Amino acid sequence: MEEKEFGPKKLFINGIPINRISGPVLCYYLKPSDVMFDKMRRYGIDLPLLLLFGDIHGSSDMMCLDCDNYNGCYRIFDGDLIKLVGSLATPRFPVDFYVETSERHLDFMKDITIDQPLIRFMKEYDICFRRTTKGTIEYTKKCTDNIKWHYSDIRTREKYIEGTIYSLSNYILSLIKSDQKHNEYKDKMPRLDVLIKLLNSSETMMDFCNNFFDLLPTESLVVKQYNKTNKFKVDEIEYMWKDIFYNLVSQRLGLIDKEGDPINIDIKSNRFNLLEDLSDKSSENKLILIKILDAIYNSTLEIYTVLRMLKGENVQSSLVLSYLGLSHISKILFILKSLDYQLIFKAGDESVDTLIEIMSITINPYVDRCIEFIGGVQDSIDLKRDVENHNIKRRMLIKFPNISVPQIYPKV
Repeated sequence: MEEKEFGPKKLFINGIPINRISGPVLCYYLKPSDVMFDKMRRYGIDLPLLLLFGDIHGSSDMMCLDCDNYNGCYRIFDGDLIKLVGSLATPRFPVDFYVETSERHLDFMKDITIDQPLIRFMKEYDICFRRTTKGTIEYTKKCTDNIKWHYSDIRTREKYIEGTIYSLSNYILSLIKSDQKHNEYKDKMPRLDVLIKLLNSSETMMDFCNNFFDLLPTESLVVKQYNKTNKFKVDEIEYMWKDIFYNLVSQRLGLIDKEGDPINIDIKSNRFNLLEDLSDKSSENKLILIKILDAIYNSTLEIYTVLRMLKGENVQSSLVLSYLGLSHISKILFILKSLDYQLIFKAGDESVDTLIEIMSITINPYVDRCIEFIGGVQDSIDLKRDVENHNIKRRMLIKFPNISVPQIYPKV
């Protein structure tokens, strides 16, 4: 199906206009294609509507002026905006909210004084992400009925290889900057050895990415989630995830040709010996390894988030929101398009994402943190109406499981 992309539209939630959202720099709204929705429904997965927000970390500069729930302007962390989102949810069809945070991040952020939208969001809704607070009076007051709150940042989960390689990458960076001697990570060598052996046994980058999914069923959190969501392992979709991982890693390594396809480089000439490479001050392998590690842990974060957003459960959400760094959101958008999601509208300055990719800017470039939703009445999107229609479609497919989506909503 040919994708149709539309520019900014007038946005409503339950009839209330959302003219501006302050904090993020980009917003994407996507729906699954009828074909993919019908296909996955047969395996017990009801693909949700998706509203994605991208953040540029490090500053609150250039947020919307005079924005205090006034004249349709909401800050991303405003309680009134969250309540509006909550009005779209029911016990049967809740709303999921995925944020680039983790329990370790939340603990760390308590002492951070930087005034930045994503950090403000984490602090404001800290209680909503804590399993130990669910069901308390404070949780009920703050977190809104029928919104389910989720971590998406797996990079601090050192129980799994993603967390280990993230901390190793930071450690290698500190070695390069400070000329420290290697004296850490000996206790983590068994898990790191698995990764190094996987790299050393792979002929090409494509081989490595395929092997990562095949050979790390317990060490990797993203592979564990992939195997848990085994309904995705149907027909060509099983192979698609490996291709997606290979493409994401290649994008982050800059190994993409003019047509946008991955360049499958030979990596057998680079053989890593972790202890020697970390101890050798002049080892170029440290720089190569840190780039590969960065590509792996960021790509697994993005795949993990999508797998979680599209998971099949007894109670499945009809709408999923996510608020992550812009570089992650752009990669998640790539994944979703690969899964035949259709982009309904985008708001914000998309050239910001290109600027980040070209200049490797990750913190506080001069960007507009005020998303405007503009357009005529004929271009309006009311999330309440969309969610209700989505819920009707889901109910119809539960009642009549053999009917297809096009039969429910025939093309005009």
